Amino acid sequence: MRALALLAGASLALLLAAVACDDATKPPFLAEISPLPSPTATAVDFGVKPGKNYAFRLRARDGAGNTATTWAITSGVRVNLVQEGSSNIAYVGKFKLSYLRGASGGKVRQTAIGGRIARLSFKGSSVGFVTTMGPRRGIAQVWLDGTLVDTLDLYSAVLHTRQIFWSAAPGAGAHVLEIRPSGTRNPAATASRVDIDAFLVLIQP
Repeated sequence: MRALALLAGASLALLLAAVACDDATKPPFLAEISPLPSPTATAVDFGVKPGKNYAFRLRARDGAGNTATTWAITSGVRVNLVQEGSSNIAYVGKFKLSYLRGASGGKVRQTAIGGRIARLSFKGSSVGFVTTMGPRRGIAQVWLDGTLVDTLDLYSAVLHTRQIFWSAAPGAGAHVLEIRPSGTRNPAATASRVDIDAFLVLIQP
């Protein structure tokens, strides 16, 4: 997950407050992520655990080392991991269950045939598609709320599992995301397989 610092033009000290979902009565644990890498940077990468609540607080520090006394505090968010076998995913046409080392949960649903659909229904503000890249991977369309929004070429000369290949922020609410394998491939690929590994959904508890 990427934390976005929306205070441009300042060097920021960015702290993370993490609260376990099942222990919200305890005070938040504050862990410093790091200052942003440069005065013009607007983001920092860090790891989060699915199913836990997170909040962020930020404050600015100028080039002379002067630090603001107050923090900008965000509302809480949570990242949910939706595995390929979740009841929130409806499959139109057959997606074969395949075990794959390195995949989220160790397995994927996959097909190389066009016209089939993996349909995720979710409530949240952002969503990500976790899949596999490799020499035998093909091309898929991404439909969000009934509109074609992207076409994904999953070819790679080297196999890469558990990749957050695509993401979007449609805004808080109920949404439908569809991954539609096309049955086609990059000329360099040797097959047109598309893996449904998992989805990540960002919500505000």
